[in-house]
Amino acid sequence: MALNETLSEGGDIRNGRRITSKMWNRDFHGITGHVRIDDNGDRDADYSILDLDPITGKFEVVAHYYGLNKRYSPVPGKKIHWPGSNEAPPPDTPRCGFLDDNPDCKDNGTGIYFYLKIIFYYVILYNAPFNRLET
Repeated sequence: MALNETLSEGGDIRNGRRITSKMWNRDFHGITGHVRIDDNGDRDADYSILDLDPITGKFEVVAHYYGLNKRYSPVPGKKIHWPGSNEAPPPDTPRCGFLDDNPDCKDNGTGIYFYLKIIFYYVILYNAPFNRLET
């Protein structure tokens, strides 16, 4: 629509700035339903929020988000099943912060890689040719 309007006004097909500016502050009906492009060029879309029910193994709609008026509307009787059987979402920041943020939480060498290194060196040294007796 924006391209056609630009061309009908005698605009250049290579003028992307002019074409995209014609998309702003528009409402129209598209293949996904009502579409609203705001004055910043952002699409205000509507979404249905799905959750995987751990009992049925099926996705169910638990809420809707209406982008045009920025409204969140939960479905009555439905809830989000958060990881770890929690009733609330996980925190935005890990318990110790991010590794670069908190030196007290850095890996002190006792992680899985430490043990893998020990096993690797044991296998190499145990199977080294100088450890075998030739008869």
